[in-house]
Amino acid sequence: MNTKDILCNIIEQGVSDNDGRELLANSLFYYCSGSDATPIIAFGERYPLYIYVDTVQYDNGDFYKATEKLYLRLKEAGFLKTDYVHKEGFDRKNNQSKPIIKRLDLTRWSSMDSGSFNLLYAQGDAPTVYCKLYSDVDRGGHCNWIQPKCVCNYKYEIMPSVEVECLNGNSKGILHHVEKRVEYIMGQANSEHYKKVGEYKYYGDYGGDVIPFFKRLCYYVY
Repeated sequence: MNTKDILCNIIEQGVSDNDGRELLANSLFYYCSGSDATPIIAFGERYPLYIYVDTVQYDNGDFYKATEKLYLRLKEAGFLKTDYVHKEGFDRKNNQSKPIIKRLDLTRWSSMDSGSFNLLYAQGDAPTVYCKLYSDVDRGGHCNWIQPKCVCNYKYEIMPSVEVECLNGNSKGILHHVEKRVEYIMGQANSEHYKKVGEYKYYGDYGGDVIPFFKRLCYYVY
């Protein structure tokens, strides 16, 4: 099964095999991403999958304008879009009137310098989308969270105390817990548990010259 099929399967049915788990475990998750191309330009193929999530409440709520701005920045940086899939209205909770993901683009990119990688841009509430994509529900109905390798949180628009009803019924500020355990953070990190290891030129809309990059100091942070 190729990467596009694995991702489409995760989006439509949830995580169901080791290929999907491995892909998500090596991904970069960027919430409140806007059209910021910074992590992709910085890391390229280092992450096989970039997951961008935003409610897209700017540009008059125009999802297509937001994604096209991002794609233009990637093209200007030397990346070439080689595949494209657009989908709308995904919902794994049948009793909900609104879809968890309103719209999404799944694209594949390549360049001469950095190989190839996939970009999934989802329009929706970030904690809820995270719960949908990264929850691995076993046959007994227990939810085992798959953790991305890196989280990008440049604007930190979702506060750590935010609560969201996840797919398994828990509401514990999921992104706050993720940011205690993830190996890398681009943006803002707890200096007690993370060490700044670099900074990268910013390619977004909110102002600022660079985004700091942090690595976790210990294996597990409570």
